[in-house]
Amino acid sequence: MLQKSLVAAAVLVALGPPILELWEAVVLVAAWLAIAMGRIRLTRGRLAGCLAALLALLLVRTLLPRAAIQEGHNIFLVTAEPGVLESGLPAAVYSEWRRKFEQQYPADQHPQATWRTTPPLTLFASSSDALWRPARYSRVVDAIAFDNLTDFRGGFSNDKRYNFFGDDPVSVARNFQADLPFFVMYEFSPASVGSTLRWRGTFWWERGDGTFEALRHQQLAGRRCGPPGVRPSPASRHRQAVAAR
Repeated sequence: MLQKSLVAAAVLVALGPPILELWEAVVLVAAWLAIAMGRIRLTRGRLAGCLAALLALLLVRTLLPRAAIQEGHNIFLVTAEPGVLESGLPAAVYSEWRRKFEQQYPADQHPQATWRTTPPLTLFASSSDALWRPARYSRVVDAIAFDNLTDFRGGFSNDKRYNFFGDDPVSVARNFQADLPFFVMYEFSPASVGSTLRWRGTFWWERGDGTFEALRHQQLAGRRCGPPGVRPSPASRHRQAVAAR
């Protein structure tokens, strides 16, 4: 049992957690099934060979270039009392997002909604992905590719404070929970310079002087990432950003 556990752990380390891609999950499950159903005979030579192969794989993975884009994200809510989003986000960006939010969820129509009294506690939500790669904001990513809340895997989606079940008399809460509005901020690394960011909707791009440019794409289109120090501002869920490196 101990030998099987060691081999199973080695397979997980070799794939590199967190396991997010479908092919990684298939390989992991197939390997674990084979280990569970088969017989393991570890000799000193085999053990040394496995450790050497695993260390070589980890070394190669460390040396290969990675985009290492710093990402910050959180749910976007306009609550009855001012909160960290209003004070932490750029004023012009927050103002437009608030206007769009209140158009969709008017305060006078939903005064008792649970989300009216459930503000985010921090500017950026924590993400379990940061357990594997420490991050300045929410997490570190090497690619940007999402098209809905499920694909995005935002850390805030696991916060039980936003699970508006049963006790909310406002019917909009059910739809609100299924499609939580959120924002994303990317801070590009030197390795990502020259890549093309593609999206549909509005993306707020920070200029060198600290002001913001609203870039609107009716169809999926891209813009090349500039030199280090120039970073995009948060991209709102209301103007959904679909991006791929």
